[in-house]
Amino acid sequence: MVEWYEAFSDYIQQMERFETLVAGLSTEINGTTQISYRGRSLNRAPPWRRLSILDGLKDVAGIDIGQATLEDLPGIFRRHHPVGVDALPIPLTWGCAVVELFEAIVEPRLWNPVFVMDRPVEISPLTKKHRNDPRLVERFEPLIAGMEVGNSYSELNNTVEQYDRLIAQQVAREKAYDLDQDFLDAICHGMPPAVRYGAGRRSHRDDFERSRKHSRRNVFPVYWRVYERVCKRGVRYENLIRARRICAAKA
Repeated sequence: MVEWYEAFSDYIQQMERFETLVAGLSTEINGTTQISYRGRSLNRAPPWRRLSILDGLKDVAGIDIGQATLEDLPGIFRRHHPVGVDALPIPLTWGCAVVELFEAIVEPRLWNPVFVMDRPVEISPLTKKHRNDPRLVERFEPLIAGMEVGNSYSELNNTVEQYDRLIAQQVAREKAYDLDQDFLDAICHGMPPAVRYGAGRRSHRDDFERSRKHSRRNVFPVYWRVYERVCKRGVRYENLIRARRICAAKA
């Protein structure tokens, strides 16, 4: 797993940092940013395409969902989604519907590296709201060959809003979980504007060294060992904060 935080930065700057990192690693390992993957050409040279999730639905799939109401969503799913209204999320929200349509229709059509950005607030409780659209957040996921290879967002550092977001998520979920009060308290004491990026080790394995064997080496080996142990016991963690707490206790 690869993860970093940077203070006094935002998701726009992290897109530049990530595409530069990937292109540099690709050149170092393969001698070029241009490779053949699954029989198709793939070029990871920057700059990568920036695609908002709403623009992706509109430009790639011809779905203009920006002004859609909840009452409009069944008709949109009936016309555009491969399985129709059966794919409507429960509980039904505008943001969850947007993500479902994008992942089912647009993602499979994306091949070259692209940053899918500005995702709905309903699915991003730890992320700062978008500076121009309160329905969205400042978050991106890089996609390569149609696969998500990471996740990055501008951190939400407003304690009141963070509490409201976590409560809303708790109400929406079938299984309740304890609020991370220590996390909220820490933000209360002061958190600068910051951004987080994270990617799983397996996300980039095929992309960088498709024909080589890999040893189990990670930036956070303690996290990996603890995660393996809890998975063997059948425990599934719903958020990264809870996993970090376990790591700190076991380190």
